[in-house]
Amino acid sequence: MKSKILVGLLSCAALFHAPTASASYLFGFSGNTDNDLIVTFASGGTATFSTSENPFAGSTYNQGWWSGTQGNSDSNTNIFVGDNSGNLLNNFFTFTLRGLQDTVVGATLRIKDVGSASDLPSIYSLFDVSTDAATLNANDGANAGIFNDLGSGDLYASINVLADPVNPFDIALSATAIADINAAAGGMFSIGGTLSPSNVVPEPASLALMGVGLLGLGAARRRKAA
Repeated sequence: MKSKILVGLLSCAALFHAPTASASYLFGFSGNTDNDLIVTFASGGTATFSTSENPFAGSTYNQGWWSGTQGNSDSNTNIFVGDNSGNLLNNFFTFTLRGLQDTVVGATLRIKDVGSASDLPSIYSLFDVSTDAATLNANDGANAGIFNDLGSGDLYASINVLADPVNPFDIALSATAIADINAAAGGMFSIGGTLSPSNVVPEPASLALMGVGLLGLGAARRRKAA
């Protein structure tokens, strides 16, 4: 009977110990700010490309977000990413690499205004983008395919994001990203971003139940030894 009670306690503790993720995680700006791609050349020089260099009609800047469930407008230039009241958003940045002739050996994405953050820390990851730049920047409505494209593929960077990140928010890009920048010289280069919560912790009640289960286990072992 005692062993059955112990099993029950442990089962109950395990049930309530299931980790719970943050219900809302989001960062990004809602103002009117462009963002930069800063590259370093093999010769030692640098160049800066901006999302304000816009070859497309519509939005002021080549940046924004896509969702599979929440509609957007091409005139909206904010770069929110994460969980917006149950709607997941992935963001993007597109740069026109006209005039890029030297070999790039380093690259940094500079987000000038990350706005406010909630329920962080989280993990912000950047990826290559398969969607062509014109389609990507005509971000009207919702599109699950583009949303998924922005959050998958070749990894460019993955960093922890704390609450209230400091501006400018610089993210060093990987060797894979640098190779893709060189390959895109003279054309368009896009980066997709996705945010996932990293603060998955057990609830206080689950910790208490786990403690009860462990105490019961220790008591049973002492009685058996006696």
